[in-house]
Amino acid sequence: MISHIYLMVISNRYKYRFCAFILFLFFSNFVLSQDRKFVFEYNRIINKAELAIVNSKYEEALFFYNKAFRIYKSPFSKDYYNAAICSILVGKNNELFKYMKKLVYRGMTLKALQKEPIILKLKSNSDWKRLEKSFLYLRKLGANTINKKLRITLNNLYNRDQYFRNLEGGYDLYADTIRKIDEINNKQLLNIIGRYGYPNEDSIGIPDNGPQDSQNFDIVIWHQTQLNFISDYSSILVNAAKNGKIDPHRAAELIENQTGIPKYSTQIFFECVCDSCLIETKKKIDGKLFFMNLEPDKEEEINKNRRMLGLENIVDYTKKTLFDLKDDRFMLFYLGGIPTFSFDTDEDALSFISKLKFVNK
Repeated sequence: MISHIYLMVISNRYKYRFCAFILFLFFSNFVLSQDRKFVFEYNRIINKAELAIVNSKYEEALFFYNKAFRIYKSPFSKDYYNAAICSILVGKNNELFKYMKKLVYRGMTLKALQKEPIILKLKSNSDWKRLEKSFLYLRKLGANTINKKLRITLNNLYNRDQYFRNLEGGYDLYADTIRKIDEINNKQLLNIIGRYGYPNEDSIGIPDNGPQDSQNFDIVIWHQTQLNFISDYSSILVNAAKNGKIDPHRAAELIENQTGIPKYSTQIFFECVCDSCLIETKKKIDGKLFFMNLEPDKEEEINKNRRMLGLENIVDYTKKTLFDLKDDRFMLFYLGGIPTFSFDTDEDALSFISKLKFVNK
């Protein structure tokens, strides 16, 4: 009888634990779902801010940036930077220094900020002097929130990836060694992602020279191509983008580079170079950006893929890419959408551009 009661107690205890576990999973999934909604909305509003910048409506852009920052707790540093530039252009210094403090907190140096001509003009401002005084405190405060050991480990992955590739002879001479290093780096990066989640600006900060379109460790993923395939990162990158850990534009680039499938059409323009071509041929390719018109059904399919990842549609992406080519005051990072193709003969160059349309740079 006693043993029976004891078994009932044990059984009930496990039932309670099981129920608690189910509730934990439910709330975890609920929180994840809510976070993803915030990320999706954040990306949607940032697109509006960037389109306002393209149209020189900086006050409107600043309105959208502030709206986006209220929605999502971990904005990308590039968006803080662009909001700061908009603040300068509309004369809102309070907003400006608020965002610059956030950039310093994330890891950007004052030296890097002063490299930007539009920011350098502010050095005589009293708010700038206060920023200088609080710089070390902000840097130290921000450094205490990141995983320094992880940052160093990821930097080591990058250095190891680049070492033999940058030696004279590069891949031609050290192909086997590079391949082995890629395997080691890949295994280590997957272990890191499995343990810590996808590393982002919150967990490892930003480079000293400011926001970038990518973290240096993603060179490991970049080298996971069809010719050097070890692991498929597509699902990892999709989840990271949806969870706000990586800019969806960079995620799309990495996925397309690995799979070789233009699922998101990240490369919409092409530059052409032909040093050995005749002058007549060079006139047809120099100073031009070539593009291919998408059929309506294909464009709809690509826009659907882009939307699911948190990207703008192709039309908006085109506008921002062209703008980024001409205005370097902002950090939009859309020039990855303009690769360069080199040709050795007039015939190859002319054959390639015959299928494309173009716009002048």
